[in-house]
Amino acid sequence: MLYAVQWAQQTGQTQQTIVARELFTAWFGIKFDGTGALLAESNTAWTVVTEHITRLQSLITNGGAYQAWTSPANLFCGDFGEPFGWDTPMIDSAGQLLKSRATVKDMYHDWASYIGGSQVPYYVPSLNNYYLLSPTTFSADAMCSDTSGLQGLNSFGNSADLKSLTFDGLNYPVYREALSDFVLICPNRLGDSTADATSAGNIRLSDIGILTVAEDLIDRPQLSFVKPMCTVMLHEILHMVTRWDVTTAGTISGQNMIVDHSYDMTDCLSMALSPWIVTQDGSTVTKYAYQNTENYVHFALAWWYYNSQTVGTDTPATFYAGFLQKWDHS
Repeated sequence: MLYAVQWAQQTGQTQQTIVARELFTAWFGIKFDGTGALLAESNTAWTVVTEHITRLQSLITNGGAYQAWTSPANLFCGDFGEPFGWDTPMIDSAGQLLKSRATVKDMYHDWASYIGGSQVPYYVPSLNNYYLLSPTTFSADAMCSDTSGLQGLNSFGNSADLKSLTFDGLNYPVYREALSDFVLICPNRLGDSTADATSAGNIRLSDIGILTVAEDLIDRPQLSFVKPMCTVMLHEILHMVTRWDVTTAGTISGQNMIVDHSYDMTDCLSMALSPWIVTQDGSTVTKYAYQNTENYVHFALAWWYYNSQTVGTDTPATFYAGFLQKWDHS
């Protein structure tokens, strides 16, 4: 994706610059004039999108390290913990109950308030530590079950902190160690898959293969149909790394991130074409394509296919509007 950013900023009208710019237009609504110059109306979208892409690239090139409370992040493949009540006695990093008999609430309730919303403490035995997660409709011991519907999940850890807990009139200094963000990928997203009416059943990028541009648009491969299950990894990592960007508040706070307005490909294209104006809790809210995580996933896959596969002998193709087209739209 970073190469797409670099090509889009090149002067001239080469095949690479045209494809990069048109993909930015198709998936983010970022527009360029006839000379390839960015239109002023797209400045905000361009700034946000390129900042997020740059942060993702930094994660890849820095061995997993990125600007966060502490890194690299933890990766879980499958269920990793269980919910604890806020009044449950606190377990320390050695797996022992704190001598002060402090509760989880004593140690982490301030952090839950920082995150915002209702939080549930999840104890992770492999780390002897707690993550605070929003309540969900699935039980903790079945996060990745076929009935939960969960594909992946991410959340962020906490900063290091020294707390003073009072017990029997005495103050106990307790060190709360920094905890990395995490990404959870459900194993069923990376296992065997069967093609059906809505999916080619691809798991890896290499499963996509070389596709054919049919004469009729309706017969051409659709991006959402060939999209492999492994893209859930990119989706969750994008959530994680963009949380630390500065585009919204101007400071690294751990709360700026692209969100899930919609997973649907046609919705992604629709938001890029025109931002959604919706009413939520009595207020008017505008939803932009550059705020939606799956727009980045579709963009990345379309750019990857243009660079990785060909149609016929020497004519690259990609997914400008969701359907496979040769790079020059023919």
